[in-house]
Amino acid sequence: MKWVTQARYLGLHYSPDSSFESCTDELFDAGQRAMYALINKLRRKGLFIPRIALMCFDTQIRSILSYGAQVWGPYFLLQLLDRPRDAEGRHCYFDHAMEDRMVGIQRTFLRTLASIGRVPDNRLLFREFSQEPLHLHWATLVYRFWNKLVRGKNSISHNVFREEIRTALLTNCIRPTWGSMVLQGLRCLGHWPDLPADLDLEGRVDFLSTREICIESVMFTLEEHFKEDWLSPRLLILPRDFVSDGGKPGVKMCRHTHWMGMPHHDASYIPMSVYTSLLRFRLGAWALEVNCPNGRLREQRWCRVCNNADSVEDEYHVVMECPAYTEMRAGFAELGMGQSSNMLQIMSMQDQLGLARIIHSIRMRRSSSMGRT
Repeated sequence: MKWVTQARYLGLHYSPDSSFESCTDELFDAGQRAMYALINKLRRKGLFIPRIALMCFDTQIRSILSYGAQVWGPYFLLQLLDRPRDAEGRHCYFDHAMEDRMVGIQRTFLRTLASIGRVPDNRLLFREFSQEPLHLHWATLVYRFWNKLVRGKNSISHNVFREEIRTALLTNCIRPTWGSMVLQGLRCLGHWPDLPADLDLEGRVDFLSTREICIESVMFTLEEHFKEDWLSPRLLILPRDFVSDGGKPGVKMCRHTHWMGMPHHDASYIPMSVYTSLLRFRLGAWALEVNCPNGRLREQRWCRVCNNADSVEDEYHVVMECPAYTEMRAGFAELGMGQSSNMLQIMSMQDQLGLARIIHSIRMRRSSSMGRT
């Protein structure tokens, strides 16, 4: 017999000399290759637009990165959940999820879709495309698998499931076994099953092995923790009054909340040439003076297009104030936006194609005025 260092079973690689979660190494490599192949193919076909590209990512890339997550997923979930809160009392689940290399593939795909090299804020990037880090999908698969095992009474898998629970209870969920990690993750989320106090070990095993997880409730808690920065009262401050101290949700989130709002641009077709201008504008990725501090105070980042030393060049100034774009700004009236419309209403208008064309024309005018191509 040939001696090998690892074996493959049902598409996953295992090795006695490495941890079980290392079986995701091949999934990462395969997912990365598939992502770049998908991007190239969609671009050749002229289909690399968010609405189509995101559906292709879910069916082709996410499925690779989530293969077997029912088994290895609890390890990565516990790495995310079992961490102390920061000094401000936040769980920081989103920040920790960004450290995962699998989510790195997802982030690279979204960044390429938005045509930006550097992401100003990953929270804006994921929100703009209505995406969540892969951990939420993995959690759903894990909890569905638990419920499937509960319903599979008198089967081999159910007997193994009972042994997993017994091992977890005997070690107080300390050992890195599948059952221990699932139960420990539920404990971190505040959804530990309410075990009757008068039960012995076998009674607790019987109780847990017949107890389905309320997936809707657990996922609601997990999603709320992922969105905690978007619920911060600091975001209620007006963007131009916001002072970023580096330790709390940033000013870009504040500007996105007050000036951009929730994305509505995925409902209809928008040519990618103008779509890119809209996406980059919404993400705060334009090379505006406010986005290029260069050690200057905010009030010193004045607009070099209108040469008004009293006007800071930010997204609001570009859309609502700068006299250099008055001609293009008149197009908002043709799209149903009156003089009393604020920026949030303009960026959330129903005709997103018309909005994208105006934003693109402003971008071209600005580039011309700044002597850029």
